[in-house]
Order: sequence, then C-alpha cells, then structure tokens
Amino acid sequence: MNESKINKGILIFIGVLVGLLVAIGFSVVFRNKQKSIQQPVQKLAQESFEAPITTPTISESTPKKPLEVIDYYYNLLSSKKLKEAYEMHISPSVNYAQFEKWYKDDIFISPHTWNAIEISKNTYKFSVNLLGEYGKERGFYNTAEEYEIVMRVEGNKIQTLSSKKISGSTARFGQLYAYVKKNLDLDSFPHALMLEQNGIVKKIDEGFIGYVYFSPNGNYLIYKGLNESAPDPTYIYDISKQKKALDVWSLQWSEFTPDEKYFMACAYTEMDPVAYGSIYQLPDFKLKYELLADPKVNPLPYNDPKGTYMSMGNYNCRYDNDKNAVRFTIKGMYDKEGNWNNDAKKEVEYFLNTGKITYF
Repeated sequence: MNESKINKGILIFIGVLVGLLVAIGFSVVFRNKQKSIQQPVQKLAQESFEAPITTPTISESTPKKPLEVIDYYYNLLSSKKLKEAYEMHISPSVNYAQFEKWYKDDIFISPHTWNAIEISKNTYKFSVNLLGEYGKERGFYNTAEEYEIVMRVEGNKIQTLSSKKISGSTARFGQLYAYVKKNLDLDSFPHALMLEQNGIVKKIDEGFIGYVYFSPNGNYLIYKGLNESAPDPTYIYDISKQKKALDVWSLQWSEFTPDEKYFMACAYTEMDPVAYGSIYQLPDFKLKYELLADPKVNPLPYNDPKGTYMSMGNYNCRYDNDKNAVRFTIKGMYDKEGNWNNDAKKEVEYFLNTGKITYF
C-alpha cells in the first residue's frame, strides 16, 4: 500500500514536471517569435528617431549670383536662422556665442543690395538698415541704425571686410547732440527729434522719425521720416538758420562733399514714380543739375510719367572725391518714342568744380 502510493506520487511529479517543461518551451518559442517580429519594428523606429533631420544646404537653396547670396544671408538673420547664417562666413571674426548675442533680438535687417557698388570682383559696398519693432503695430518698422558694409562673396560663402555705422537714433558732432525721443502712445506722435546745442535743448520736428546724422562739418542735421502709405521723406535741417533747408523723397543714396559746398541725392523706386539724380549747391540748396532733366540722358520731358520712370531698370550714383565728380549709371531707359529698352545703358560724369559733363 505504501509502495503503491509512492509510485503514484512519483508519476504525478513526473507529469507535472513534463507539463512545466512543455509550458516553458512554448513560452520560449513564443517570445523568440515575438522578438523576431518586434526587432525590425524596433529597429525601424530607432532608425527613424535617430536619422538626422536634413535641411536644404546653402548650395541647394541659395542662388549663385553674389548679390542674391548676400540677400539670402540677411534673410537668415532676420528669420533668426543664426546658425545657418554664421556658417556662411568664410572666416568668422567672432565665435558663435557673440554672433548670436548680436542678432538674437527681434529686429528686421534690410540690405540695400539693389544699389550695391561692385568695388572689385565679387566684392560689394552697400548699406544695411537695422529695423526695430517700434511701430510694428502699424505695419512698419522703425530704422534704428544704418551701416555701410563691404562684403566679399565666394561661391555661397560671404566675408565681411568692413562694417561702419552711418547713422542711428542719436548723433553727436562737437557740442551738438541730436536724439529721437520716443512716445510710447501710438495714438499720438511717437517720436520727437531733439537737438541739444551748448546745453540748450530744442525740439526740431515730431512724427515717425528714423535715423539721424550730421553733415561732415556739422552744419546740417539729416533725418529720415517714416510714412505708412507714402514714400519716406528725408529732411535736411540747417542748424545756423534753424529751419529745414531741403526735403527729398524715397532717398536711396546721398552724400555731402567734404567741404559741404554740394549735396547729392539719388532715388528710384518700383512702388512709386519717384526718380531723380540731383546735385544741389549749398548753402541755399539751389538745384545745380538734375540727371533726368538732361535731354542727352532722358529724351522725354522730365514731368512725363515715363520720364520719371525711366531709371527703374538699374540706377547707380556715386561720388568720386579725387575728381570731385558725381558719376551716374543708368541701365534700361525709354527712347524718344517712349518705348522701353532694357539693354540701353548710359553713364554721366558731372564735375562739380567746372560744371563739365562727360557722357559715356
């Protein structure tokens, strides 16, 4: 009886052991099969997660023309793609931390490459406006500072050779100090232009005012106004006479001669029929020469709408200090019949000392 019970117990134990081994076997097979199914899925998920996010390279997304490369660089700065902009530099003059500190604020950068001068092969001189947020609620930005840039382009890389501040919201010359006083109430004039001279402060103008700067000898204060729906005016204030001496519209290039005997201004816009190439004689700002009123340059009457529009193709003005002459370059103009010729080109050099004009 006892022996029978022992044998029965052994058989039960063996049965349980066999069942347990079978269960373990099925479990191992199932896990291996499940693992074999999951591994490709897990690998795919891991590869998808670890795969680098590719962005278009500069060469893929940037046009090859040098001025377009420059525009692309400043677009990157304005859209806060600072790392991409930094990597466009051939040999950065500062580390990335400093570069990021310069451009991290909410500003819009506007390069004036349409009027750039190629001073040597693939090397250009142009101006850049740094536009702050002020006035953004009304759909425009306030010019905070303006810089003159000399930049070289090599392929899709750039190298800044020089950067010189031309103007800002404050300016000094000897005992003269001009500054823009801002009113945060946008329902009233947000800007007041103040001039301090020998400790006496006077309000010169009020309105939406951009940059300010003094003429070379400090006899004139130049400041830019801002309009929401019209061309922007630039004003010249005669400090000794305490009044405005001149206002010009849509100004895109201007310069005083070092002796302040002449003031030169050029403009062309595609938005407004405003175009001129003007030379003024100081101190009365008498118009000495107007490029578009010269019949050898513009065959149409100057007040003709097509006449004022003639220079839209490409318009360039520059002052040669050694010659004391102004050189105007026009590409694209109307003929006598009023037909547009995009390939037409004319250059004019006006010598300030003698009034002599050379046509090329």
